Amino acid sequence: MVSFAEKLRPLTEAVERVTGTRMNYSTVWRWTQNGILTPAGNRIRLDFTKCGSKRLTSDDAVRRFFAAQTAAACPAAAMPITEQMPTRRGRAASVAAAERELESIGL
Repeated sequence: MVSFAEKLRPLTEAVERVTGTRMNYSTVWRWTQNGILTPAGNRIRLDFTKCGSKRLTSDDAVRRFFAAQTAAACPAAAMPITEQMPTRRGRAASVAAAERELESIGL
């Protein structure tokens, strides 16, 4: 749900501010009404609030919507990148460098 602490904007304006591309109003309206069907069969909807007959959303809601789509489509992309384990060659080079350093200080 859109928080009232967030700056509310018309649907297409919020999407344009996040993507830099103007979207058709009916496309963004469908995102709020029907959402996007994920490969797992779930629906992701763009959060909005109504003010009279107008639908408003926020830049943050649009970002959350896109992030949820990305996480559903590419689970690996949503995972934080961790430091890779060194290769055998890289580990051997690190061990050799550590041994040289120990020898240089007399241990």
